[in-house]
Amino acid sequence: MQSTGPTSQATGFRRSALAAALGILAVTVEAVAQEDGQAKPDQRDARHLFAGSADDVLSRLSDLRFDRKSVTTFDPFTGVRAELKKLNKTLQQAANLRVGFAWTSLYQIASASMGPNDAATSDFDFFGRWMPLRTRITMGYVIFETQARNNFFTDITPNDLGAAIGSLWGTVNGFNSQSFNLKQIYWQQFLFRNTFTYRVGKLDQSNVFNLNRLQSDNLYFLNAAFSDNPTMPYPDNGFGTDLTWRPDPQWYVSYGISNGDSGSVDRTPDKFLTDVSWFTVAEVGLTPWLDGLGAGHYRLTAWYSDAKSASVHSDSAGFALSFDQSFGPKWIGFLRYGYGDGELTTTQQIVAGGFGIRRPIGENDDFAGVGFSWGRPTDTSLREQMVAEGFYRLQWSPAIQITADAQLIINPSNAPDQDVVTVFGVRLRITF
Repeated sequence: MQSTGPTSQATGFRRSALAAALGILAVTVEAVAQEDGQAKPDQRDARHLFAGSADDVLSRLSDLRFDRKSVTTFDPFTGVRAELKKLNKTLQQAANLRVGFAWTSLYQIASASMGPNDAATSDFDFFGRWMPLRTRITMGYVIFETQARNNFFTDITPNDLGAAIGSLWGTVNGFNSQSFNLKQIYWQQFLFRNTFTYRVGKLDQSNVFNLNRLQSDNLYFLNAAFSDNPTMPYPDNGFGTDLTWRPDPQWYVSYGISNGDSGSVDRTPDKFLTDVSWFTVAEVGLTPWLDGLGAGHYRLTAWYSDAKSASVHSDSAGFALSFDQSFGPKWIGFLRYGYGDGELTTTQQIVAGGFGIRRPIGENDDFAGVGFSWGRPTDTSLREQMVAEGFYRLQWSPAIQITADAQLIINPSNAPDQDVVTVFGVRLRITF
């Protein structure tokens, strides 16, 4: 239980005040540049600047509209994709509704472990958006996402493998075992000629704040050092709200607050109103277009979270910097620093950076990346940890992506007898 002494109350008040002040500045539904294009965005319409992460529903629906160049143009899902496009055209005309599906499976195996050394799971997503409101000056969406995850033929899921090998953070961000659930359902409103947007409902704040364009373990890097920020205790898809004001395409300010109580995906509005645990986050960002290079995204994020359980005795706060920059039509570089001062995460500091390259070989829409990270544990008795990761994502067909991934966990913090643990992975993703 949180301490109620004068010192603790004063500290909590200062942190709340800091978060509130930064909230006047900040957080974003951030721009995610498409892999397949370096054309400068239309500055007259800022809606594309509110797209969110690569895992955001609007981004995923947009991605489904493109047929990527691939090894083969035929696969078992060619007919399904064609029928779904027809269905979406009919739904769009009749009710302004679009839907999509994704199935992602992952297998990982480690060179050493304190328990099982391999893990596998599958993830099925159904998502969509309905636009009941559209006028010349405003539009509003109902956005939803359902999810079901199940491990198969292994004792643990990839989400558990990091702990089994003694890593400070996960070898993945998601890919746990979870029964069918409504992951997200919220209202998103665009106002003032698309310079202001807000979302309210059951939503995933990790798709909004402290992003980079290669942050997705469904599409890019798997290790949580790159697909997440291990120093930020994002809440588990609780009821919340966030807003973003972008008076100019070159910058934005945003703010969000949500139920910070973790441990369940079933957070509802009544819990939001009665639970005393809150996660507050704020961000200010620059989104310049640099001639000769392309899109850049430079973000400063601050967060504050109440103590969440009887085992956590103090509130937590922290900040993060996250940058990514295009270097021409193929290359993207990224860098992140994160810091958290409380007990809610196992990682106090992290530095992670790397690069990605689109179409590294030929004209197929393949993607490859290399990343390096360093982290310091919250528990100062543990040693610092480093991670290196490389992946190659093959676009086998318009519907199928196959990714080979390799990770080096150097000096795993919770396995002092291990110097290096190697983790190999294979990811299969089907979208339609």
